[in-house]
Amino acid sequence: MLGTLRLPLVLLAASSPSAAAGTNIAISAAAAGAGGWRHAREGRVAWGVVVWMTPPSLAGAVVGGLYGHAVPERALLG
Repeated sequence: MLGTLRLPLVLLAASSPSAAAGTNIAISAAAAGAGGWRHAREGRVAWGVVVWMTPPSLAGAVVGGLYGHAVPERALLG
């Protein structure tokens, strides 16, 4: 949810909507990684779910990285 609230602020500081969207995702990934690390340390991670979710998540990341530039700026702003 914070990513949705943060994006307009990042858009003001970024050079393009693509850069803003990528930066916003990077910030969210860092926060999720830090939170996930703590949950893993405290034994609250269902590793079976992690194994099941990793392949489609990686595929989405690769497709987004390779073809994200092809998305029109108006769609990113929307």
